Amino acid sequence: MQFRTLPEALAAGRVDVALAVADELSADTRRQPLFSATYRLLFDPRHRTWKRTPSMARYLEAEHVVVSYNGDVRGFVEDFFGVQRTVRCSIGSFEHIGAMLVGSDLVATVPDLIAWQARRRHPKLTTLPVPFAMPSGTIDIIWRAVVDDDPAVSLVRELLTGIFAAEVATMNGF
Repeated sequence: MQFRTLPEALAAGRVDVALAVADELSADTRRQPLFSATYRLLFDPRHRTWKRTPSMARYLEAEHVVVSYNGDVRGFVEDFFGVQRTVRCSIGSFEHIGAMLVGSDLVATVPDLIAWQARRRHPKLTTLPVPFAMPSGTIDIIWRAVVDDDPAVSLVRELLTGIFAAEVATMNGF
């Protein structure tokens, strides 16, 4: 769920439960942390020859792909640092980020779990730490308080918690 539209979607009842990074939520929502993410650079080393973390200037000069559920070409880097990257592509899901990078010189700045999953599917990709200090972010399950006791929503939350716990456990040492 796009963090910018999540509060309104929850308030309107269009969404009962979401996976998201969200800062401020209304009092009628609940949240459960799934995992804490640090960010990594994900890229194809056959086309981008960074051997170590680039300087911030080199990072900003690179061409980037961002994930945006609404097609926005601005990401958290722009929001957090007030800088401008060259964004060549915006895709709607982390699911295909690896496929977008293989064979290109594009760079993605993604949570470490996403980078690990992309590298499992696309072994030619590699990662480096980001060239800036960024606090880790928590990915949460967020739901409307009115469905707190709904058996279906409880089941979804339970399944998501189990899936993410298993994924995080298998990426130990990444």
